[in-house]
Amino acid sequence: MTEDTKGRVLVTLQLAIIGVLLLTTKWQLFNVGSLAFYCGSFSLVVRSLIVMPPGSFNIRPTLKSQARLIISGPYRYIRHPMYVGVLLACGGLIATSYDVLRIILLLSLCAVLYAKACMEEKILLAAFAEYKTLQGKTGMFTPWI
Repeated sequence: MTEDTKGRVLVTLQLAIIGVLLLTTKWQLFNVGSLAFYCGSFSLVVRSLIVMPPGSFNIRPTLKSQARLIISGPYRYIRHPMYVGVLLACGGLIATSYDVLRIILLLSLCAVLYAKACMEEKILLAAFAEYKTLQGKTGMFTPWI
């Protein structure tokens, strides 16, 4: 299986899991905990998009032509803030209504996003010499880890 195919499979899995979480959410149980997750997610995603050059957003773990390494905004602290934003939003879905299946789906989403991040890291290491230094200064999903 090619790297491109692996990336497409991971994106498909990501979207399918998010779709199932959305469809199985009991929206009438919306609560303050959910709101906190959604606000955190929205803030992180918007801040990440603000520092990206127009046209650079890519859902697949590939490098667009004329890509540049972003080290400002949330990227100054974590290397994959968009994935963290997705996880926070899905955490809000879980906080609204949770059961064993939905928790398993969230854990599966974590695994998929980790696999995508690892693919991206290999690509970024090959494309940008300074990425190795960035890895030493920032966490993959949190500032500390």
